[in-house]
Amino acid sequence: MKNPFLGLFRARDKPARRASPRDAVSAAPGFYYGASLSGKSVTPTSAIQVSAVYACVRVIAETVASLPLHVYEATDAGSRKAGEHPLYRLLHDEPNTEMTSFVWREVMLSHLLLYALPRCGADGTFGAETEAALRAFQADAGLEAADGKYGEKSHAALMDAVADGGKDSRPVQPEPPDVEKPCVSGTVVIVSDGGKVNIREGNGLTYGRITQLAPGTTCPYVATAENGWHAVVVGRRVGWVSPEYSRII
Repeated sequence: MKNPFLGLFRARDKPARRASPRDAVSAAPGFYYGASLSGKSVTPTSAIQVSAVYACVRVIAETVASLPLHVYEATDAGSRKAGEHPLYRLLHDEPNTEMTSFVWREVMLSHLLLYALPRCGADGTFGAETEAALRAFQADAGLEAADGKYGEKSHAALMDAVADGGKDSRPVQPEPPDVEKPCVSGTVVIVSDGGKVNIREGNGLTYGRITQLAPGTTCPYVATAENGWHAVVVGRRVGWVSPEYSRII
């Protein structure tokens, strides 16, 4: 006789896995590296929940992030720390108000270890995507020949763009006394053991660059800001130079 109670006590079916919008993203590692041997979908989100994966990512990211990071400038004598370069503060101190340099590098390396590189990834190869990006930059910079070749003019335009920090992100320039008719009462000489020194629109590294002056160049002195930066006359403009690379004579 069949037991009538067997139908009341049976194992519950496993919950069916519903398709998620994130499946399209989580399939990226499988596209680049192939499916796992088990046939299961392994995503960065699921992998990081494994203690061994989390520990490896953490150790690698924290170790690399703790290494010193400086911006150097090539000189005739070798190289020197380019502390006045606009990228120095972003890479060495803090890239934004929410992160220190250590935290930013730790986060970036964690993402690099977990996620597949997207298109236009940093692969160290000057390929078709890099050439297309360079052509677009050359066109935006107004260069005569947008040929996708990185020459002297393209390099100069890129350095100007990096130094300026973008057209819409420049701080308001503090106006030195008597900008229209500067009260010249001395001379400032450019001093540097390396290459040329940046003359900026304001008294700080966040301001756009006007030009560069070679060591030994002299300029009419206008004023000195509270942070020690000197306002000098360059051509028909008034610019600012760091006290680390200038001296009043």
